[in-house]
Amino acid sequence: MNSTQASTGATSGAIRTPGGVYVGNDSVFDGDLTVNGSLNAPNLSFSSIVLTNTQASTGAGSGSFQTPGGVYVAKDSVFDGDLTVNGSLNATNLSFSSIVLTNTQASTGAGSGSFQTPGGVYVAKDSVFDGDLTVNGSLNATNLSFSSLVLTNTQASTGAGSGALQVSGGAYFGKSVYFSSALRYAVNITSVSGFAVGIDDYMIETTCLTTCTITLPSVSGNVGRELIIFNNSPNNSYVAIYPVNGERLNGVVNNDLVLPETYSRTVLRCNTPGWNEY
Repeated sequence: MNSTQASTGATSGAIRTPGGVYVGNDSVFDGDLTVNGSLNAPNLSFSSIVLTNTQASTGAGSGSFQTPGGVYVAKDSVFDGDLTVNGSLNATNLSFSSIVLTNTQASTGAGSGSFQTPGGVYVAKDSVFDGDLTVNGSLNATNLSFSSLVLTNTQASTGAGSGALQVSGGAYFGKSVYFSSALRYAVNITSVSGFAVGIDDYMIETTCLTTCTITLPSVSGNVGRELIIFNNSPNNSYVAIYPVNGERLNGVVNNDLVLPETYSRTVLRCNTPGWNEY
């Protein structure tokens, strides 16, 4: 056959047949292959494939490209329409303008939930959780808003860096707060630059059961200074007074002085060996 006429439709081309064609072995098409109907094949190899059928897919049996098996794509791909995944989506890198998951499975831990990732998640904008948010690790945040917050960590706080709830800044409570055990807070009495030998008064006053820890100033630079410390708190709250670590209080290194009684006080004077009560 010497004709090299290309086919542009039913009435053109070097080979034309109103019936079907069966080819029992491999075939090569150096030009374009146009299939106006459906293309059903167990194995095809193309340098590129262009489908002019624009039918959207709403499920199995619809869409311009359908395969009962899997599809492997080695390079980046772009979907201008929606991508619906009825099964699981396993990917190392995905980029979406938006993602909508219709799976409503709740998460009770690793391996459950409609969205799962073994790595971290970064979210640049505000997010809303209509259900409960469970954080098994630490929660570090600059701004959070909750209708209610429940912490299952029962670690007690013995000072900065410990406890189930830790706040480096201040906290405001608009309603009453209940503490089932003692409330502890610390007061550091700092050195007053250029103070005159005399008396500084410190009033410790609360309206709930508390333990107030006071750290005295270092002996260095404070010799001759006197302090009056009042425990003016009801409900049997007490004040615990400590020297700087390694220094003396009432002649004993790292000693402590407790004001256990409501409306009690002590007077302390700083001498060369340390702070002493008198």
